[in-house]
Amino acid sequence: MQHPPYQVSVLVASLVGAAGFVLGLQAWLKFRGSPFGSVLAVLPLLMAVLALYHPLLLVFPAYTEVALLMESAGFALLVVFVGLALRMHRRMSYGGG
Repeated sequence: MQHPPYQVSVLVASLVGAAGFVLGLQAWLKFRGSPFGSVLAVLPLLMAVLALYHPLLLVFPAYTEVALLMESAGFALLVVFVGLALRMHRRMSYGGG
């Protein structure tokens, strides 16, 4: 059985991840026609994966493989997000792609 502070921290992390998903989706809808739109398209997916990762740890603590898979997907999406941001920065700074 998990301790109550752990459960509260997982709840807070889930709520923050869900709020990040909603805000990322709104930002993408606002800027999807701009050069930054492709970068923002990855942000809601990243926040959704991270928002699902924490409750998964709480509800199914024995399924560490699934939790590691979700964590790896989150890190992969983070790398894609940073890569797209760097590509956009280079394109805007130097005029090339």
